[in-house]
Amino acid sequence: GVGVYYDENGNIPIPKAVKVALQRFVQNSKPFSYTAQNGTSDYTQAVRKLILGEELYSEKSKVCCTVQSLAGTGALMLSPNFLHKITPNSTVYLSNPTWGNHNTIFGLGGFEIDDYPYYNEKTMSLYFDGMTEKLNSLEPISIIVLHTCCHNP
Repeated sequence: GVGVYYDENGNIPIPKAVKVALQRFVQNSKPFSYTAQNGTSDYTQAVRKLILGEELYSEKSKVCCTVQSLAGTGALMLSPNFLHKITPNSTVYLSNPTWGNHNTIFGLGGFEIDDYPYYNEKTMSLYFDGMTEKLNSLEPISIIVLHTCCHNP
């Protein structure tokens, strides 16, 4: 899947809430310029706090780097270049299923690709036991791609 919702007629509907938000944005928008390469400071700081939690953020915020990117694929395109510099001989583990472009993105980055079980077709839910069994068996320098917000292929 491509992560796009289609209705029963094959159209991509725009939810009412999105239409209202777009109208408000246009009505209230001010001129804006490019964002700095490292992103909006308030946003990236909030992301670090969300991911690390308050306690770890307090300890590690000075050594943690956050980069704001253009959507999920944009973030993934940045990842292999960075990761290959610090751990070039690692294997990247992608969920099964995953999006079709993920293998290409990490393959072009010079990594070996493998997968871990993610979805249980019988229960139509997360295959937690299979996933954790596989992840617990990996080498310490393995790279695991996790989707923290959703999974939709």
